[in-house]
Amino acid sequence: MIIFNLLFAFFSFVYIVLLIQYFYYWKTTKVSVIDAKQRQLPITVIVPVRNEEKGIRNCIQSILDQKYSCFQIIVIDDYSEDNTIEIVKGFHAENIFYFSLKEFYQADRIHTMNKKLAIELGVQHAKYELIATIDGDCVASCLWLSHINTAFQNQDIQYTTGIVQYNKGDSLLHQFQELDLITLMGITAASIRMKSAYMSNGANMSFRKSAFEQIGGYDDIASLPTGDDVFLMHKMIQKYGPTSVLFIKSLDAAVTTSACSSINTFFQQRIRWLSKSTSLLSKKVTYILVFMYLYQLIFFISFIASFFCDTYQWYLLLMFFLVKISFDLLFLNSVSSYFKKRKLLFGLVYFEMLYMLYAVIIGILGLRGKYVWKNRSI
Repeated sequence: MIIFNLLFAFFSFVYIVLLIQYFYYWKTTKVSVIDAKQRQLPITVIVPVRNEEKGIRNCIQSILDQKYSCFQIIVIDDYSEDNTIEIVKGFHAENIFYFSLKEFYQADRIHTMNKKLAIELGVQHAKYELIATIDGDCVASCLWLSHINTAFQNQDIQYTTGIVQYNKGDSLLHQFQELDLITLMGITAASIRMKSAYMSNGANMSFRKSAFEQIGGYDDIASLPTGDDVFLMHKMIQKYGPTSVLFIKSLDAAVTTSACSSINTFFQQRIRWLSKSTSLLSKKVTYILVFMYLYQLIFFISFIASFFCDTYQWYLLLMFFLVKISFDLLFLNSVSSYFKKRKLLFGLVYFEMLYMLYAVIIGILGLRGKYVWKNRSI
């Protein structure tokens, strides 16, 4: 047990170092500011959709309502089984274009269709050099494209990602997801600032068409059903270097979506997110993700072992837990303050314990890579 506790102490020390780095680099990530004198670069907005009848109308309307004049919208349908297509065709704006994957791919490939194919098809038909993507269940802030335009005034920037946030909700599941998401947003911003980008979010990303074509798009990763965002970001980094990627830190550049309404859909979503971790192009990122999982696993094992050990093991576990939550609070207080969601921290102790169990379970399920997405088993 002594060796295990020493290992626990080592993992805790490394975790603290990571949290201090996240805190520092999150705080020093510059907030995006729009310069009214900047010229508007034309932008193509690609909206990949599958069974999005509940949200696609609001999504497209939010793009049309942008305080930005030079853009086109390309909606790519991935074999929707609901009224998504009819809703999209109900818009008669001259800058909206619609394509369906079934027009370009054989029907027997329906089970391999994924978001990457939709984005590639959208890029092929894009009129403009700058590409922005948003999911069909998201609503964009009215200055979303303006902030993207500001980012790409820097010719060295090839790829950006930005804030995704949830609509308001009061359930414990919703609050857990909110705290989890803003944590991921903070780590995403910090890691990009550290030049060690871990994550990205395809619901709010943009890139140069020429750069996308230069790296071969998704050619070497097309068989993977997910990872349209982080794999693309890592390929950009490999080609153009870590300074070619930017996190757009601004709530005015955020997109908003709904949190999962049930535990089952929540787990399916997280398994989909995690399933790409075994195929990441960056080994450094893989090591960090493995470390984070092992740290949570050690906490879980220590908790179980405490029932069979002397009382001192409980005190030791409590000490490690208090150290962890203290540094988590340092980071989360900064992130939640920016998102104006500090009230979530009132349940931090509860969420920390819940997250430990969640992380262990989702880590195991994620390795299987099996999940259901938009009524499609993958």
